[in-house]
Amino acid sequence: MPPGEKMQPPSGERTGKNRKKGFSALMGHFLLLFLLPAGNPGVSAQEKPLPGKSPVQEASLDSGELLLFQEIPLVVTTARDGVKPSLSPAPVSILSGEEIEWTGLTCIPELLLFLPGMDLARLDRIRYAGGVRGLHSFVADRTLCLIDGRNATHPAWGGTQYNFLPLMVEDLERVEVVRGPIGAAWGANAFNGAVNFITKRPEETQGTTLSGRIDEFGDYRGFLRWGSRWKDFFWRVSSSYERMETSSDALTGEDFDSNDSFRRTLLDARGEWKIEKGDTLSFGAAFGRNRTGDFPHMGFWPRKKGMIRNLRLFAKREFETPGGGSAYVQAFCNRESDDFPSEGRASSTEYDLEGQLTRSWIEGHKTTLGGNFRFTLVDPKDPRDPQEMRFLEDPIHEYWAGLFLSDQWTPVKGRTLEFQFRGDQYSGTGMDWSGRVSWLEELPGRGGEVLRLSLARSFRAPLSVFRRMEMDRFPLAGGGYAYHLEADKDLRNEEIHSLEAGFSARPADNLVLRADTYFQFLNDLIDAVQVSPGIYRFENSGRARAYGGELTLEWTTGPARLGVWYGYNGLHSHQDESFRSFRPTDHNAGAKALVDLSHGFRFSCFYRYADAVQTPGMHSLPMVHHLDAALGKELFGGRALFQVGVMDLLEKEAPKVYGWGNVLAFETPGRTFFARLSLSF
Repeated sequence: MPPGEKMQPPSGERTGKNRKKGFSALMGHFLLLFLLPAGNPGVSAQEKPLPGKSPVQEASLDSGELLLFQEIPLVVTTARDGVKPSLSPAPVSILSGEEIEWTGLTCIPELLLFLPGMDLARLDRIRYAGGVRGLHSFVADRTLCLIDGRNATHPAWGGTQYNFLPLMVEDLERVEVVRGPIGAAWGANAFNGAVNFITKRPEETQGTTLSGRIDEFGDYRGFLRWGSRWKDFFWRVSSSYERMETSSDALTGEDFDSNDSFRRTLLDARGEWKIEKGDTLSFGAAFGRNRTGDFPHMGFWPRKKGMIRNLRLFAKREFETPGGGSAYVQAFCNRESDDFPSEGRASSTEYDLEGQLTRSWIEGHKTTLGGNFRFTLVDPKDPRDPQEMRFLEDPIHEYWAGLFLSDQWTPVKGRTLEFQFRGDQYSGTGMDWSGRVSWLEELPGRGGEVLRLSLARSFRAPLSVFRRMEMDRFPLAGGGYAYHLEADKDLRNEEIHSLEAGFSARPADNLVLRADTYFQFLNDLIDAVQVSPGIYRFENSGRARAYGGELTLEWTTGPARLGVWYGYNGLHSHQDESFRSFRPTDHNAGAKALVDLSHGFRFSCFYRYADAVQTPGMHSLPMVHHLDAALGKELFGGRALFQVGVMDLLEKEAPKVYGWGNVLAFETPGRTFFARLSLSF
């Protein structure tokens, strides 16, 4: 299709204006549900369990550790074992299952927008760039992504395609984001942080749940989950289908082309067998099929449809050991099959076997040790166009082997010294290590003050795409190409060294204050460097220093739970380098409010501000004022929830965002009204 020609919707599909009329009519019918009585007269508000909490979880909450939005007693991502948030060896942001439900959002990456320390840019309706404290792009690989503690990054290039994860928001118990190097706990690629999506166990998802969501542009999503049990064996099966139109179709009256439509089918099955007390066997499979439009990349845009398929399998045995310890052994497999017409085609598979043991061998010490072995296979497909990526080897076999050890020593009550160390052997770059030492002091007094000081080191290993891939772009009239990217098999690991401090307190019973700061040195950062006219190569050319911090304040008052946060991030490089990613936002802030209203109504509001971002060699990221709001009503004794809401209320259209290597971008829908209904029985 010529670039200036307007893309026409296929026969039988409605245009954006007609879909808006259908949405308005549907909203009128849905609003009748608000006239139905809420709640069950036989169940008082005090007797109702917290949303997303099992009775066991609710009973185990420590009143001294209640957070604003989530009453979560322990976090697991910072130390591979449960620890109170105030005693975590690294700062962590948490989004609870209750918050997720109240937002009405069903898009995984959109949830990350409201977490302190997380930078997120929406490149189009499909693709997102996300990273902890910046250094994010669609192909960025410096923030580790986990699902229930299992690696969810791409096996070939190490980044995360958040919108293509085989994961459904209804199955999420919470999201934990670690702000800072955490490679000592999770290995090579937790360079500047980690995002861990923690799902609900089958025991917590019994019964049948149906939900549907539709917005003013005619985009819709349906979800179905069934959970049951037989004796001590619990299981659930979840599925969803989602359809989203292109930006040019949604933004009626706009004269531009886009190809960012989306069709997604997800299926997830999980089982859990409680063999005996403290001994559990769990296993699961998740599959995703994503039919998407392609995107312009470095001047190449075929305007064709692509396909991303992913499969995740796992089996895990958790058990108690003599002496009061705990252990697990697990195996998992991740398979990705990618067809991006503007980049290329490849299949990649990784197999991982790992184990962990936690026990107190010495009084005052809690020790965790373990390791893993990972094998990766990348199978590139023959290019269909000379401008697609080409791999120098076919297939590519690589492996990882890692050992980790951590010790939490409490010499006296209120004082803890935690040591974490991990060594990894990677077939691509050799041996390297990560470490973290944290001192935590509980200060005397009734305010629950805790002071934390930490030193940390992590590294990022360049995977096969960076070491074994080459590419030509911008064909010339007389033959040849204006841009050639060549491979460099001798790339070294990126390194980060971090000095951190943190403070948390409870000035009042209903108030929580947290402050965290950091200073970091980043070395051997990988960037595309021009080595001769028209010839570029990935090289370890970058150095930078980063500093900043986050301040959060959370409190409850009557039926309302409120919170605000502010973050500052500075990054200075020795030269004007892009590091193939966006710089962090200098100033960013957020606010949240969840209010229980009378007669079964609930209201939620989430706000995010971020400065414009200037990155050398790239287009700037625009300033962000993002406000989401939703009003919900419980129906049929709490078995149903109907919500109406709006995303990005303050922006009618989201501005253009140019990703790394992009010379073309377009607006995407901003303000979006939606309705959502969920039923449980």
